[in-house]
Amino acid sequence: MPNPLSLDTISSNQHPFGLPLGTVRAFMAVLILSNFWMVLLWPGDNAKPLLGHFFMLPLVLYSFTLSRDPRSENFFHRILPFLLRLFLAVGTVAVLAFVVSNGVDNYRERLTPDFNEFKEYWMPFSASLGVGLMAGITLNALFGPQGEFFRTVRAWLSVVSMVMLTIELAMFVIHLRSTSGDLGFLTFLRNYQVVQIGIVSAYFGTRV
Repeated sequence: MPNPLSLDTISSNQHPFGLPLGTVRAFMAVLILSNFWMVLLWPGDNAKPLLGHFFMLPLVLYSFTLSRDPRSENFFHRILPFLLRLFLAVGTVAVLAFVVSNGVDNYRERLTPDFNEFKEYWMPFSASLGVGLMAGITLNALFGPQGEFFRTVRAWLSVVSMVMLTIELAMFVIHLRSTSGDLGFLTFLRNYQVVQIGIVSAYFGTRV
């Protein structure tokens, strides 16, 4: 198991995975938005995004805030976050253009959350988002961005968030490909998202 601090070091600055400031948030935003892209491009009429991703959309918007390390003279470090945000914008426009040009006329229905699901899960999803953000902001305020403990926690939050989002994407593909409509698996996915939203939002909170 690698030392957590080794995942959060870049020259004199401390950023997750040694990547430029804002890059990890942009990667997470790609994983969050890919759920919507997949639903719009998936053949058939029964695809819907996982409800938790609607609650993570504010985090996607936050990932577009400009983050650049003023001390970095590395051109790659300055341009990579911008390129990822450009990919998010261009990718979304390209998916919407494809949907419109191919006459997929039920895209509004696909992107509309199920009312009964929303009524059941809006509270745990909202609570997870709020608690996670406040936990990250509090960690930042108490221990400061240069504190060793804070950088260690932030590094592990970034690792766990990326892993959970990737695993969730794989499970979502399994769900879409399933013809049985296993309610137990879908319930597991929703409960998984309650935990995931808290961890992902906590990481974003540490970057406020």
